[in-house]
Amino acid sequence: LRSTMAAVRRMLVLAALALLVQGASCACQPAADQAAAEQGAAEERLRKQRELDPHFAHMHTLHDTIFALCEGITVPFALAAGMSGASASSRMILTAGSAEVLAGSLALALGGMLASNTELHHWHAEHRREHRHVEGFTNLESEDLGHVFQDEFGLEEEDVQVLMKGLKRNKEKFVNFMLRLEMGLDRPSSGDMWQTAFVIGGSHLLAGAIPLLPYLFLQPAAGLKVSTIVTLSVLLAFGLVKGYLTDSDPIRSGLLTAAVGAVSASATFLLSKLIERVEGAEAEKAKAE
Repeated sequence: LRSTMAAVRRMLVLAALALLVQGASCACQPAADQAAAEQGAAEERLRKQRELDPHFAHMHTLHDTIFALCEGITVPFALAAGMSGASASSRMILTAGSAEVLAGSLALALGGMLASNTELHHWHAEHRREHRHVEGFTNLESEDLGHVFQDEFGLEEEDVQVLMKGLKRNKEKFVNFMLRLEMGLDRPSSGDMWQTAFVIGGSHLLAGAIPLLPYLFLQPAAGLKVSTIVTLSVLLAFGLVKGYLTDSDPIRSGLLTAAVGAVSASATFLLSKLIERVEGAEAEKAKAE
C-alpha cells in the first residue's frame, strides 16, 4: 500500500510539473508571437520610409535632357534676340529660328546615337581585354582586387579571401565586377542609342519652339519682350525641377539655369547690335565716297 501511494504521489508530482511546463510555454508563446509581429511591423515601416526616399537612377537620361533643353531654348532665343536687334522681321526670325531648331535637333539626335554606339563598342572592347587579363594574369588581377578591398574598403585579409573565392566561381561575373570596379563601366543596352537620340532630339525640338512662339503673333520688338519673359520663366522652372530631382537646392539651380540663358541671349543680342552698327558705318562711309 505504501509503495502504491508513493507511486501515485510521484505520478501526481510529474503531472503537476508537466502542467506547469505546458502553462509556461503557452504563456511564452503569445509573447514571442507579439515580439515577432512587432519586429515585422517595424521592418515594414522602415521599408516604406526607404521607398519614400528612393535613389535617382536615371541620371544619364537627366543629363541628356538638361543638355538638350538648355541648348534648345537658349540658342533659338539668342538667335531671335540677335535678329530682333538687327531689325529683322518676325517672318525672318521664325524662318531662321525654325531652321536652326530642326537642324540642331537632328544633329544632336544623330550625335547622341553615335556617342551611345561608341560607348557600347568601348564596353565590348574593354570586356574582351578584361577577359584576357583574367585568363592570363589571374593572380595579378586577384592581387590588385585584394589591394582595392583592403585599401579602399578596409577589409581584412580573411574577408578578402572569402570574397575572392566567391567571385572566382563565375568568370563572367568576375570580369563584369572588375570592369565596374576598375573603370566604372556598366554594360550599356543596345537600345540606349535610340533612347538617347529620342531624348536629346525631342527635348531640343520642344525647347526650341518656346522662344519662337511669340513671334508668330507679335512684331519683333514686342515679341522679344514676351519671348524673354517666357524663356526665362521656363529656364527657371526647369532649374527648379532639376534641383528637386538631383536633391540639391532648387532655388539656386533655377536661378543658375536662368542666368546662363540670360547671359547667352544678352551676349548674342549685343553682338548683333555691334555688327549692325559696324555695317551701318561702313555703308555710310561707302555712300560718302
